[in-house]
Amino acid sequence: RKISKNKLQEGDLVFFHNGKNKRTATHVGIYLKNDRFIHASTSRGVIVSRLDEPYYRRVWMQGGRVKGL
Repeated sequence: RKISKNKLQEGDLVFFHNGKNKRTATHVGIYLKNDRFIHASTSRGVIVSRLDEPYYRRVWMQGGRVKGL
């Protein structure tokens, strides 16, 4: 299910585009709490980032929740 940014809960997925095609997700992370999410970086491995960082605000697509959770 699609989830807006202000309704995210721990464990929800967060989807981002690469800036070229805003309809295709190119990166995904798992929402933690307090605007933080965990994801894999090609240069730094698994890291925790903030949704309010300028880059992630710009490439934000949507949140998602697995059905039944």
